[in-house]
Amino acid sequence: MIYDFRPVAQQVVNITHSSPEIIVGEMWLGKGQDGPPLHIHPALQEELEVISGKVEIYRFGKWEIITKGAKWTVPPGEVHTFRAVPDSEANLKVTGTPALGFEGYFKDTDQLIKSGKLTSFNNWNGIIYSAMLLDKYSDTMQPAQKSLKFVVRIAIFIGKIIGKKV
Repeated sequence: MIYDFRPVAQQVVNITHSSPEIIVGEMWLGKGQDGPPLHIHPALQEELEVISGKVEIYRFGKWEIITKGAKWTVPPGEVHTFRAVPDSEANLKVTGTPALGFEGYFKDTDQLIKSGKLTSFNNWNGIIYSAMLLDKYSDTMQPAQKSLKFVVRIAIFIGKIIGKKV
């Protein structure tokens, strides 16, 4: 299944295998496209492999540029994120074990974009929907920074009050 986040983000996810035990897919990131904010997967191990392009990964408190063929494993609970470098698109193979809500997260994000409800991640509407997605899929992904956790809680509260749903 293909989940296309354009025009909101230069990101496309193609899930090639999904079962309760494992999810496997490819992710395309446009030049300089950010990944998610610093986050953890509480009970999921994520494996990423650069198929093409250059990616910056954030682990262990620092950024590192990696290129085609590089692989890294993110154990449950490890703070991390990634992004394409400004002069390069990137293709990644992404594997999650167990799958948990990974595909649901991608599917709901795709549907919010296609329905016109989510038009940017950089406005209040986008912050509210992003927070509500994190709440719905908290077994899969959680923000890593205390300040972001606080903003997420407030955004979820506001979203519920004004009747937003994911």
